Amino acid sequence: MVAYDLKKIYIEHKEEEFRKNYENYKKSWGKICPELVNSWEEDLDILTTYLRYPYEKRGMIYTTNILKKFIKEVKRRTKVIEVSPNDNSVEKILYLVSVNMNERYKERKVKNFELAMDELRTIRRARYEGKQGNNYNFKGEILSQAIP
Repeated sequence: MVAYDLKKIYIEHKEEEFRKNYENYKKSWGKICPELVNSWEEDLDILTTYLRYPYEKRGMIYTTNILKKFIKEVKRRTKVIEVSPNDNSVEKILYLVSVNMNERYKERKVKNFELAMDELRTIRRARYEGKQGNNYNFKGEILSQAIP
């Protein structure tokens, strides 16, 4: 029952609907599962971050498939090793699996990326163009300053 009510929250496409369903969930389950409701309450702004991005890109933002594949691959590689001689050998496995997956995924095309490009540019401009007219790069470093 809890999972069913939680699903009503996270299937929403708009932040106001997400928050409305969360408030209904909070009323229903707040006294029964206060620690669960409190954990959502503390991180609600973080949990809704993906809703501020174009719908076409959300799956990429909140998916865990790549992480699951990474963990599965590390387990597969370490399973055949009965005893690791030291920490460096395990770190080397992690490093090599990371490099391998990066190579595999860097050529991967994101579906419908062009549909979201204009909206992503607007989000970027709003975030990184300074109030005084400064222009910023994605790292937040000033590229050019406005002349006073």
